[in-house]
Amino acid sequence: MSTPPRKPKADATPPAAESSHSAKALMAAAVALLVLLMLLAALWLKPTLLPPGWGEKLWYVLTVLLGFACAVSLFTLFRSYARYNGKAMNGTLQIGGPGVLMLVIVVLGFVLPPPSSTKFDMTVFLSAPDDKAQEALQGTELSMHVGTDPRTEMVEAKGLVRFVGIPAEMLGRPAPVALKAPLLTLTAGPATTLKLTSGAVYLDVSWKPWQLEGQVLDEKGQGLAGAEVFMAGQKAGTDTSGRFSLSLSTKLPVSKRMLEVKLQGFAPWRNSIAAGTEDVQVQLTRTQ
Repeated sequence: MSTPPRKPKADATPPAAESSHSAKALMAAAVALLVLLMLLAALWLKPTLLPPGWGEKLWYVLTVLLGFACAVSLFTLFRSYARYNGKAMNGTLQIGGPGVLMLVIVVLGFVLPPPSSTKFDMTVFLSAPDDKAQEALQGTELSMHVGTDPRTEMVEAKGLVRFVGIPAEMLGRPAPVALKAPLLTLTAGPATTLKLTSGAVYLDVSWKPWQLEGQVLDEKGQGLAGAEVFMAGQKAGTDTSGRFSLSLSTKLPVSKRMLEVKLQGFAPWRNSIAAGTEDVQVQLTRTQ
């Protein structure tokens, strides 16, 4: 008597149903992977999108989720397994399956954090040689190049200048500075640089040397040679074209900034000159 052949047992999960679940899982993982990569790229390229400190925290959370999405994709596509053996706490550590890939991505996330969005402020104190220089500082400007970012700030009371919101990656780097003032200059010279710091730095300011140049003309606009020019105890004569030059100090008070010009055959000329004036024209009138 023959035994009828046994019927094969049906799989618990039909192949079609299993394929459908795999496709859905893969699609969900792919969408999550794309979104996570876009968010990580935004954090890397624009770290200032979030308040200071939040970018790093979100970066690590997104890295963990990215590792999980990659692990799901790897398992769904290739049914791939991997195993890592190592020692931890006097024992053997074994990690199998897509968890290895997830672990690698998370570790890379810690090794390669996004640029810091933290910023710092810097205060510059301009030290003037006297009270008059301190007064002359009011309303002037101090410019500073922070990398490729030129900044200009107004000088406040007592020579205080504030530069705010400097990127953290610029800390400790040199930055050229220049004082925009008609009567004063940085004592260290026009090529002064400062090391960017979150504290305060001090710069000495001094009076500018004043080279006053000008020309003496007649009524027809012709240069007059041989004219005598006086100011603050300094004396100069005009050349054949009527030009003259005086070496003065911008520190001169108003009472000593009186320019006088004399030439025989012409009426004397006298007028006050503003400190820092670079060029002046004087017209004399004939007396004969």
